[in-house]
Amino acid sequence: MKNYLKASIIVLTLASVMVSCKKDDDTAPTGTNNNNNNNPPVENPEFSLQLNFQKKEGRNFKAVMKDGTITINAEIGSITSPQTLLFYVNAATTGTYVTKEATDHKIVYAGIYSTQRPEGDGKITISAIDTQNKTLSGTFNAIVFEEGKTVKTYLTEGKMVKIPYTEE
Repeated sequence: MKNYLKASIIVLTLASVMVSCKKDDDTAPTGTNNNNNNNPPVENPEFSLQLNFQKKEGRNFKAVMKDGTITINAEIGSITSPQTLLFYVNAATTGTYVTKEATDHKIVYAGIYSTQRPEGDGKITISAIDTQNKTLSGTFNAIVFEEGKTVKTYLTEGKMVKIPYTEE
């Protein structure tokens, strides 16, 4: 009876330890950003989108304003295999910018998928630029293509809130 009781206690202890274990997640917490402005960290920044109709959160997002342009950069996907999403806007003001092959504005995903292809199409809206806190906000949507390929990659419901920026 003593051996049975000891074995039961060991089994129950092991079972409770195993049940309380949590699977490691390979994505960074949302709302993380690189704030290189020497300003206090931005409260509640957000970068999110639907990538081929799957919700994705961005991390390590930042923007640079230089010579009348805005460049926005974010990582999406897993930490071990991140993909970069880049926006180039040939303006440094609020507004809606169409990203097609024949425009100065573009969206590039993973370094090879772009709106700068004949079939590519998209839109970036910069809705707010907070010059005091050095943040910008807006939305985006795009269909991007790899050079010479016909497979579409959809970037929809894109949202940028309080993305920190630097000026160069």
